Amino acid sequence: SDELHFNTTDQKWSIASQTNYSLDNSEKNYMYGNIWHEKNKFRSFINQSSISTGWGRHWYKADNASLWADIGPGFKSDKLRATDKEPEKTITSWIIQAQALYIRKLGEHVELKQSLSAKQAIKTGENSIYKAETSITTKLISTLQLKFTFTVNYNTDIENNQENLDTQTAVTLVYSF
Repeated sequence: SDELHFNTTDQKWSIASQTNYSLDNSEKNYMYGNIWHEKNKFRSFINQSSISTGWGRHWYKADNASLWADIGPGFKSDKLRATDKEPEKTITSWIIQAQALYIRKLGEHVELKQSLSAKQAIKTGENSIYKAETSITTKLISTLQLKFTFTVNYNTDIENNQENLDTQTAVTLVYSF
């Protein structure tokens, strides 16, 4: 009997969550808590994680557009793969995290989202992470949407044989219920 065996060579998954607590009745100012974890077989990192908390503000709100931004201190952990020269290791650092999210309705069924985030290491020479994500979502039917996403990730301190810049393009079918 013939048996098929599959090996997973490359995979990436991430989980992120943020909660906001309004500080005033107008809901403009808020405190936030943020956690993030990513496992990525494409990069020199086995995984990366961060946690942060801070202050944010809903800076702009109109019928067709909104802008939020927040900033606060945090803690980051990068687990590096073993190389020929060094064993697997984990590097931790204190960070300042800054984020912004801009949402604009381009029509009745089309929405543009632009998010930017920076996890800036406090000490010079430690890895900082910068991310930009642009997405356009269009409604196909009442419960089905099509989402086009372009993401740019940049790590400042990586292994010599790796690229600092990582780009990803995705098309996703989103079902809402």
